Amino acid sequence: MIHQNTRLVIALFVLMIAVGLLAVNFFTDLSAQTAQNELERHCAVLLEPLQAGAESSEATDLGCYDSMEEVEAILSSDAREDSVSQFSQVGEEQHCVVHLEPLQEGETASKAQELGCYPTYQEAVAVATNGRVHLPADVEPGAVTDEMLNGDASIEGETLLNAIIGQSWWASGFSGSSVSWIGDSDGCLDGDQFQYPDIHQFGWGDGIGSSRSYSGCSQFIHFEHTNYSGTSITCNMGSTCEYMGYMFKKTSSLKWRP
Repeated sequence: MIHQNTRLVIALFVLMIAVGLLAVNFFTDLSAQTAQNELERHCAVLLEPLQAGAESSEATDLGCYDSMEEVEAILSSDAREDSVSQFSQVGEEQHCVVHLEPLQEGETASKAQELGCYPTYQEAVAVATNGRVHLPADVEPGAVTDEMLNGDASIEGETLLNAIIGQSWWASGFSGSSVSWIGDSDGCLDGDQFQYPDIHQFGWGDGIGSSRSYSGCSQFIHFEHTNYSGTSITCNMGSTCEYMGYMFKKTSSLKWRP
């Protein structure tokens, strides 16, 4: 009888140890899974096609998200817009110029006129400034300053025929195809405002990858949807949008404010 009780006690003790080990393993795995879920992020990187002579593709970080569904939505949106883009179809850079008139009282859109597209950034700048500015052939767009584009107008109050109020590029880092937005006279320096509700009409809807503002337009506002709605990002003169974050290739309407 004593031996039977001893064996029973030993069996119960072993069973308790086994149950304890199983419980420890279960909660350890649960904690690890919870921590993994808390830290789990899904990121997206956009790679441009490899160009002749290049050792690597240009890459753009599109951000990290909580689910793969969000990543797939971002990627499918970019892929869809890129596939119908006039720039991706021709496979060559184009540098365009769009003239905007100051916004008048009661208007919701500036009167706009396309002034054409050109093979080089330098040609587009020359057209945008009526031949006043001729940038060196080797100048990088990211190195171009307000003074280089608009002279001393921002400093000495010089009156210009046209002023470049902003520039946008197809890719991040001020690269790829571009559009120079120009306004009458001194741009925003004299208090004028400019805006356009649907830049799809110029072939730039959901196409802007980076932007800068000039000529006193301290607020260059990019809206996700037409008619100035949805998520927005403001590209200040002192804080350029070299990378657009969530708004990468999502802009549909624009505003320029002093």
